[in-house]
Amino acid sequence: MYDTIVVPVDGSAPAQAAAETAVQLADTFDADVSLLAVVEPSDSSPTESLPDAPGRDDLSSQWLQTLDRAAATASKADVPCETAIESGVAHTEIAAHADRVGADLVAMGTHGRTGIDRLLLGSVTERTLRTLEIPVLTIPGVEAAGADIDDIVVPTDGSPGSERAAEHACAVADAYDATVHALAVVDVQSLAAVSEGGVAISDLVSSLEAQREHHVEAVCERAEARGVPCESAVVEGTPQTAIRDYADDRDADLIAMGTHGREGVKRLFLGSVTERTVRESEVPVLAAPLAE
Repeated sequence: MYDTIVVPVDGSAPAQAAAETAVQLADTFDADVSLLAVVEPSDSSPTESLPDAPGRDDLSSQWLQTLDRAAATASKADVPCETAIESGVAHTEIAAHADRVGADLVAMGTHGRTGIDRLLLGSVTERTLRTLEIPVLTIPGVEAAGADIDDIVVPTDGSPGSERAAEHACAVADAYDATVHALAVVDVQSLAAVSEGGVAISDLVSSLEAQREHHVEAVCERAEARGVPCESAVVEGTPQTAIRDYADDRDADLIAMGTHGREGVKRLFLGSVTERTVRESEVPVLAAPLAE
């Protein structure tokens, strides 16, 4: 499933956590790790007016040290690792580097050197999610670094995007002897907003619940075909809240979901259930696009 995993590093704790998680995955899948540091224009701007600011040579040394720290994690696990430094806009360089090395996964923290969690809005992580056509594994913090994977939640709405995410989830579950938890959410509040006169909400809910049962059954059929145990549930609620609560209840170690929903377009992630889940989740989220 994974042969080359790209990890953008910037010296932050979440980025190091992503490196540790990527190394664990690479060790499991016999993959290589490609560590990337991107020096953005703001990092390398002239510093003459700032006497205490690091010069260009100092900045280069800092990035090399950052890469060396992350590479040491791979070395300890005997995972093949290469490093690279690029200059430019971070998400653009990450996408270009992933393409150059033939990556099939990018692992990165949900926030970086700013020292604050900006809920991903405008962050490098969000822009990378919008740009890449390969899966992105987001790591919310150091607590999630390199954790064992025993339970994987797979939210599904029957769309091709969620089916693609289920494929990745089943592969990871197979490699880790984990259990897949297929979840479908009936958003009753949204149904009430779009229902037409004369159509009872209860009838709409019953119809959608029947569809959702079919969707979770399809995920479990995929899992069981690989010998992976699977449990399923259909719940009512706001999708991102229901996903988070279900993951908490199952003590999940990973959430795997598509970037495309039933509307059939990526919508640049903005406002999507996947984006909100990545923002709010306390466990890693594997976001899988359609195009690979």
